[in-house]
Amino acid sequence: MRAGGAFIVFMTSIGVVGGGVIAVKPDLLAQFSTKFSAAEAPPAQVTEIGNTYVKVGTLFVPVMQNGKLRDRLAMRLTIEANNPPAGTLIEDNLPRIYDACMREMMARPPEMPTDITSVDIEGVRKRLLAIAESVVGPGQIRSLLISAVIPVRS
Repeated sequence: MRAGGAFIVFMTSIGVVGGGVIAVKPDLLAQFSTKFSAAEAPPAQVTEIGNTYVKVGTLFVPVMQNGKLRDRLAMRLTIEANNPPAGTLIEDNLPRIYDACMREMMARPPEMPTDITSVDIEGVRKRLLAIAESVVGPGQIRSLLISAVIPVRS
């Protein structure tokens, strides 16, 4: 027998040629297939929330200190409606809501007691919520969310 033939016989006997290694390879994931079957999984539960989020956009709010304009804050606003029809009402009135919020912030801008971090963001949020509710009517808005507050130097 030639050297090449002996090599093929040796490789076949250890299972390398012809996919023998793949045939004897154990299925490492087989032990998990019975433990986590789809039949045993609890049924998915879908809960209707009914809320709609309407993006207002970015509102630039002037900030005063000792009666002078010191800075501005860019606030990204979203309104959470109580239900989808209220969301549609809010979307339809979005220009009026934005206008009313801008007018209120220009007429009575928030004060900055010490520095930009001392502005009462929660107070501003409550004022903006009341303004938005005055435009669309009571019971339509669940919350006004501020997703970002970024100082803008004057």
